[in-house]
Amino acid sequence: MMFDVLVTPRRFVAFAGAVLVVLCLLISPFLNDLQIDEESIRGKQRIPLSRISFAAGTNDSSSVPSSDGEDPGATERRRRRLRWAKGPAPDDALKHIHWFVQVSDVHLSLFYDEKRETDLLRFCQENLEIIKPEVVLVTGDITDAKFADKEGSMQFVNEWKQYDRILRESEVLEKTVWLDTRGNHDAFDVPSLTSNKNYFRMYSAKGKQHLLSYRYHHRTSDGDSFSFISIDACPNPGPKRPFNFFGLIGEPEFNNLKNLVEESVDSNHTIFFGHYPTSTIGSPHPGIRQLLSHGAVYLCGHLHTMAGMVPNMYALQQLGYLELELADWKDSRFYRLFAVDHDIISLVDMNFEQWPVILVTNPKNALFHVPDQEPTQRIGKSTHIRLLIFSKGPIEGVSVEVDGVSAGRVKHVDGPLYVVPWQPMLYSQGLHVIRVSAEDSLGFQNEVSHYFSVDGSRPSFGVTSRFFLMSDHTKLFRTTFAIFYGFAVLPLLIAKVFQIRVQAVFSSRMTGCLLRFLLSWIRRFCLIGSAPKVFYPLLVYNICLAVGPWFVGEILEGEIGFCFLFGIFVMGKYIPGTLTYLYGALQLIMFNIPLTLYLGRCLDLSLSASKQTRPSCPSRLWPLTWLLDHCCFVVIVLLQFYLAISGFYRAYGLLALVLCPMRTWAVVLAFYLRKQALHKVHGGCVGSSSGTELAQKQQNPAQASSQMSCDSAE
Repeated sequence: MMFDVLVTPRRFVAFAGAVLVVLCLLISPFLNDLQIDEESIRGKQRIPLSRISFAAGTNDSSSVPSSDGEDPGATERRRRRLRWAKGPAPDDALKHIHWFVQVSDVHLSLFYDEKRETDLLRFCQENLEIIKPEVVLVTGDITDAKFADKEGSMQFVNEWKQYDRILRESEVLEKTVWLDTRGNHDAFDVPSLTSNKNYFRMYSAKGKQHLLSYRYHHRTSDGDSFSFISIDACPNPGPKRPFNFFGLIGEPEFNNLKNLVEESVDSNHTIFFGHYPTSTIGSPHPGIRQLLSHGAVYLCGHLHTMAGMVPNMYALQQLGYLELELADWKDSRFYRLFAVDHDIISLVDMNFEQWPVILVTNPKNALFHVPDQEPTQRIGKSTHIRLLIFSKGPIEGVSVEVDGVSAGRVKHVDGPLYVVPWQPMLYSQGLHVIRVSAEDSLGFQNEVSHYFSVDGSRPSFGVTSRFFLMSDHTKLFRTTFAIFYGFAVLPLLIAKVFQIRVQAVFSSRMTGCLLRFLLSWIRRFCLIGSAPKVFYPLLVYNICLAVGPWFVGEILEGEIGFCFLFGIFVMGKYIPGTLTYLYGALQLIMFNIPLTLYLGRCLDLSLSASKQTRPSCPSRLWPLTWLLDHCCFVVIVLLQFYLAISGFYRAYGLLALVLCPMRTWAVVLAFYLRKQALHKVHGGCVGSSSGTELAQKQQNPAQASSQMSCDSAE
């Protein structure tokens, strides 16, 4: 089939614009997920627990009115508001205020940073002794479970014994409630929950009682109650790294979580905690976020501040609850002080060596305002600014400023509570700034500040925080793979199916250079399409990347499994693919697409050599010329071989290196395709019945045309 195209600058711009529009349409659903304004929160209605079921395998997540025309969640919200209306507002008494601590991503290791263990022991003996939290939450990745090379992974019993020793020597279990849950590192190479390799159930505080998610109901002396619900989303079985980064919740565990939430409806607050952010959890419809929307906050870890790019990773989800990722203990030594003061939630993240610890509980940080989940109207009815201050030595001085003006004398009530009288109606509109500084007798000083509001005004969370916490990374990775797969395969198919004759018209030097560059690459794709010994192996490899096995190896120690783009098969079970789509996209970017472009260049060189249209170079410059022509191939092959060794071989054993079509076999294929592409034209690689012709005609100084015929010559 002959296909003629006239390319002008205007048509070229229109084509580029169309490609950009298609890409925007593909990513627009992810951008919509990042909205956190009041309208988007109201538009996303949470589903009542009674309507979350799996009878038909699906559930209606839309906001469908009940038979009496009332919003499905109206009864729950009305009951909550009635309870809030009867409760007291913050005053100067040490009542209805409770504080808790969270630690995440400890990564106790036999090979790296022994101070993780000693610092955690210090934290339990010193910091927790001073703060005296009612509950401590440990949100996963208790151990590192990686070899010294950081590639291989398995459960090391001595790492768990370190954790057990910290709990016993600090006697922390006798002083507070210690709630821990697993992270992905705690599930590396764990074939089942009851396996002897699941050391969490032997050496943790709660693993002996609960294999998966659980609920702890905390009652206080002043009549408040809080439900802490652990979210265990670790895959079962738990593969070795790297394909154990995403969490998975099956239908049985989802139903278990639903029951735990139902048991918590009468609590002042339901506080969810787990390792994985919801953006990295796969779960049945209607999704884990629907369940979490029946609480005010979800505390998690796992992302480690993204290498310092997002030190404070917070977001308000569209369903109206806070999702708060905590910086890791592993490198940052951070922990979170979390308080509920008259049902109003406040928090601060601190380094464990930083003193004094200051948390302003009233007025709370406006960034963490949770619509419909806490009685923020009590801020406007309160009589005092309330502060929690902890330090190693007695507090000697505290000052409070509101909008740069001193709020008055600070009074110490009892324990860590300090108060200052105030008139909230003076700040009834918009955002205001409160600044608190404190100093203790040992010379430790600290200062904190935040925006607050009485009318519910709230600043925005950062875009990067919203991206990492609010998007669906599984869908994002699948879309990314699909886009780059299209870039890798569609040009080959188009060049194969059509015989393309392109005529370009251009009127300026810059436009002409751009179009000549574009046409040269169209010509090279046509050359690939006309070379069967190059085209078909390349196409088959692209197809195998999408549907064939990537490698066969020890997914679990002693258990051979198969890894595909769409998931892993091991021990007769299927683990859906998540991170595999990102690996597939990277493979396309780093190997498939560059190799295709290189092969087109090689065919062009072969054709030029056969027609002797390429000027010869002095022999002394031959090495430099060869390097310029083939450095891309050298980089591609070396990178691919390195990834095969450092990735699959070290992670899944020798078998994963030998039986690895994705990487090891791809190196062999690359050498074969290069040989075919550089073969002389008369040798049959490209064919010579009509060949490929390029003619340029100079019509006048203002306009030139370039015509290229890339006819199939099979």
